[in-house]
Amino acid sequence: MSNLLLKDGFRKNTAGPGSKMWREKMSALWNYLHRDMSDARVQRALLYPETWDTHVQRVVPFVWRVAREMASMKRARTFLDPKTGDKLPSDVINMIESFYKSAGVDSAMTAAYGQLVTLNQSTIWLLPKGSELRCVTLPPHEQWVEMNDPLAVTEDEISAWNISIPTRSDPHANQVEYTTARWTKDDITWNKEFDKEFPAPFGGDGKNQFGAIPVVFLAGQTRPLGTWWCQIPEDILDAQRAINHDLTDIGHIARLQGYGQMYSTGLSTAEADNMKLGPEAIIALPDVASRLDFARAQPDLKGYAEQNEQYLRAVISSEGLSPSTFLKSSGITALAKKMEQIDRDTERLKYLDELERAEQRVYDLMRSYYLSVRGVDVFPPAIVSIEFREPVTPADPLHDAQAIELLNRLGVVGKVASRARLDGVSTDEAMKRMIRERKMDEEVLSLISYDPNTPKTELSNSENNIDPSINNQQMELPE
Repeated sequence: MSNLLLKDGFRKNTAGPGSKMWREKMSALWNYLHRDMSDARVQRALLYPETWDTHVQRVVPFVWRVAREMASMKRARTFLDPKTGDKLPSDVINMIESFYKSAGVDSAMTAAYGQLVTLNQSTIWLLPKGSELRCVTLPPHEQWVEMNDPLAVTEDEISAWNISIPTRSDPHANQVEYTTARWTKDDITWNKEFDKEFPAPFGGDGKNQFGAIPVVFLAGQTRPLGTWWCQIPEDILDAQRAINHDLTDIGHIARLQGYGQMYSTGLSTAEADNMKLGPEAIIALPDVASRLDFARAQPDLKGYAEQNEQYLRAVISSEGLSPSTFLKSSGITALAKKMEQIDRDTERLKYLDELERAEQRVYDLMRSYYLSVRGVDVFPPAIVSIEFREPVTPADPLHDAQAIELLNRLGVVGKVASRARLDGVSTDEAMKRMIRERKMDEEVLSLISYDPNTPKTELSNSENNIDPSINNQQMELPE
């Protein structure tokens, strides 16, 4: 009870979400995710303060690989009419996708998903760029929020959101200047004054054209009450550091102790210094008691490597991945790969609701901005639905093809849906591919007139000299 009865009701946040320690660890994890291994050298200096700079770093981008494995799946995005539930017209969807491509929504969403599975959280920002938008992800440790409601769980419940933004760079001093932008649903204020030479980003009037803070927060877990941010996944950070340490240790031991150390007995220091060594030299020892030999260390490098691999497999398994596919084992079977995909899909589905909510908020924010800036409702009201798509790895291509054919014949799965799953694309894209390929086949068949009585030589000549004006007709097969 003594821990609950605190003075004035306050508790110190020394290591929890949003604290200084949390930001330091989040910064290291963010750098590892982007393959910046500077933290590995810092940790090496802490462990070996006298000799760390002589060690040759051996690091593995473990955090980056986890994000690649988990966030590499294609997402099929569908825009639905909120009243009827039908897909929006194709011309409207094409227009929306052009705005998405210009703003970089797809790349930002892919990056956000990778951050969600490795950092346990991610933020997507829609930042004004004239009358256009740019969609980006920003480091969580470079942001802080102001909460009037300590139990806030949605972005619109945040009273103000502060982000650190680079405003200009000085190539002579090799420095980048950062300033803080404070966002509310109405205004954008900066912690410094901007002159004409370096005007304030996002427009100089300080008005928030969105009518809401243009941020999407993705949470990887239930957040502690009274804090906005999620706990940092220290297990992933510790695993990355441990892997770096173990592999660098093994390499350092092998490099130093792999060389034989020559030693002598019965010789003076001067005699040893003047001794000529090498394959063309003859060494004569002055006394039968004298000895010249090599001492070799025999470290248990195999044991070190095995314990490192066991630890790595345990960490990978705890992340919901298969060590065999993660480590790219050549001995894994196609059936094992298929089972691994099922396990990985189960892990991914845990984030589906959060990703779908994020996609919806991105759409609503873009719609609100374009309506405010252009005065025209460019985006219609829509519900954004997403699903994961990944190409199927068949265990037996023949049996899988027969199973698909039987399911199509029974009407359990349509041909378009089967093609979408095989190619790892949306049903719309699968239909486009099937129509395009059908047209190509018909075009090729229309250019070829097959006569079973035509000699092969004439047939080959006719194939090389196709008349584009030939009438369209289907291929006639011989009886």
